[in-house]
Amino acid sequence: MKKLLTVLLSLLVVLTIAGCAKKEEPAPAPEPEPTPEPAPSEEVTVSSYADYAALPSDGSAVVTIESYVQGAQSYYNGTASLYLQDKDGAYFVYGGQMSEEDYAKLVPGTKIKVTGYKSAWSGEVEITDATFEIEEGSFIAEPLDITDKLASEDLINYQNLLVSFKGMTVEDSNDE
Repeated sequence: MKKLLTVLLSLLVVLTIAGCAKKEEPAPAPEPEPTPEPAPSEEVTVSSYADYAALPSDGSAVVTIESYVQGAQSYYNGTASLYLQDKDGAYFVYGGQMSEEDYAKLVPGTKIKVTGYKSAWSGEVEITDATFEIEEGSFIAEPLDITDKLASEDLINYQNLLVSFKGMTVEDSNDE
């Protein structure tokens, strides 16, 4: 019995030593190389409104536009949402990265360059994940009277434009 116990304990010690032996660990996967930033000498193509309108709104199209602030919707936690318009069309920028200091400079008419992704959310076509550059120049759009479009399916074609409505009265509904 002692011999059997000695053999079993010896076998247990050998197995324990073998289990604790240093194993070769697989080499870690190489880290992906960062995407290179465009070189300063590379010129970015600025899209016309027609080029912008032709792009898909699925978030896959990178776009750069130059336009003019017509309204600043909001600023929150380093992001700005803006309504922009030029002589050819209008844009909505949602949640673009911007400092609060730069946001304060965006008065109506301020020209900016925006680079981001053309997207859509609940029917609103917008530029998301955007970056901004304030540029020289100014343009303030004249409101377009679209009162006669209110009940038409054509109304969507005026999305984000500075518009006005005439002959209407706004009343408090008191629906509490």
